Amino acid sequence: MGWRRISAQAFGSQIKPELIDESRAVYFALKPNECSLHGAQVNTSPKRRAGYTMRYFPTSSKLNPERNKNNKFWLARGKDLAGNPYENV
Repeated sequence: MGWRRISAQAFGSQIKPELIDESRAVYFALKPNECSLHGAQVNTSPKRRAGYTMRYFPTSSKLNPERNKNNKFWLARGKDLAGNPYENV
């Protein structure tokens, strides 16, 4: 098996470190307003596939706490203009 369970959280499993070939890694920097997308084959294993989503929005946007009970928010930069409940870093 090429993975191991580390916790019950969303990212509770990982590839075994000894199976990672760092020499094949491709390092690159994105310019402002660029993004990186990749594709993957369909997951045919019994293990669930976890995803990660990050969204940026203006600090003038007001968050709805009732609709975002399971989400945390961090202020990436600037000043909070709407009184939102940001996490401390």
